[in-house]
Amino acid sequence: MSEYFNLLFSPLHGGTILLYTLIFIVASILGNKVQYVTRNGQHIFSMKFFICLFLFLCAFYVFNDVGIDTDHYRTYYLEFVTPQDVADHYGAVEKLYQYLNIVLHVITYNEYIGVGIIRFIQLAILFVALYKLRNRINIGLAIMAYMAFFYYDSFNLLRSSLAGSICLLGMAFLYEKKIFITLALALLAYGIHHSAIFFVVTLLLYIICYHTPIRKFKKVVPVVAVFALFVVLNIGANIINQLLAADFANGRYDYVESHGSVMGIFILLKYSIPFLILHLINKSKENNYFLDSAWDIDFIWTIVGFALALLAYQIGMLTRAAIYFSSSFIFLLPNYIYTKEAISRTNVTKFIFVLYFMFMYITTIGNLYNISELGPFKFI
Repeated sequence: MSEYFNLLFSPLHGGTILLYTLIFIVASILGNKVQYVTRNGQHIFSMKFFICLFLFLCAFYVFNDVGIDTDHYRTYYLEFVTPQDVADHYGAVEKLYQYLNIVLHVITYNEYIGVGIIRFIQLAILFVALYKLRNRINIGLAIMAYMAFFYYDSFNLLRSSLAGSICLLGMAFLYEKKIFITLALALLAYGIHHSAIFFVVTLLLYIICYHTPIRKFKKVVPVVAVFALFVVLNIGANIINQLLAADFANGRYDYVESHGSVMGIFILLKYSIPFLILHLINKSKENNYFLDSAWDIDFIWTIVGFALALLAYQIGMLTRAAIYFSSSFIFLLPNYIYTKEAISRTNVTKFIFVLYFMFMYITTIGNLYNISELGPFKFI
């Protein structure tokens, strides 16, 4: 948290941090206006405010000129113009992302506009996912969660953010039990950024646990998952080091170093609320959460995301996988409020969630700002 206030009172970066904080606040207010609950408990969705929210976030995302990797994406756009360029340029950029750049050259050859279009697509996919779940989640809290954890990170990590948005759309289909669509989207995301393999593996884990004969032991799955969590934390870094030693990804991640096991207090705090909500939903006698199947989905994604987040204290590279497990914050918590606010007063719970996301925003932007070179903010 101290990093945030140091930046806020910095002569060079204070204006940018203040701007980012205002964007966070305004987006949260607009998100809150997207939905409201009538006196008889009916949820009303406002498409007008939903579009205004999308355009507001686009204005600062699509047209900004910050992020340490942004120039690389513009260079990629200049490099991949025809299919022959894919054959001529071997590198760390996934093939599907290369072809996306080629397709966009039908629209423009300008690298600034091209990257802006990709950013627009990434944010639009997220909003499609939110729209699909508009009758199941509180949009205001979902936006707060996205802003707190991932919006500013996407200024820099374009490919993984694009893959993450595709996976979030896949989650929206998974809640509707459309597993094959989710799997197809997961593979598409993997083609954009290979870190989406974590989402693919988690999806397969969910299918094995709840859509095979193993589902007869579904009450045992949480116990096994917790046990597996500690196994992963103890041997996970060693496995990753072995992959690196074996020239995993043709040396692409040779710069990664594993550090001693560290229990991140911030991660424990970050995941305490999702785990608490999962517990409250599970013990509730009126549990009809997404027709019950969503609890299974969110438990798997929360426990795996928690394990990877803790491992990221040893292998920093794993922080890029956080977006694939963001449904625990963007969908799970907003759904809890949505299902409760029509039948009971949720002002206290909503206030706690707002404070929680504000704290997470302050902590996240403070840690990201210098590493990702998110400022000083400027438009293209």
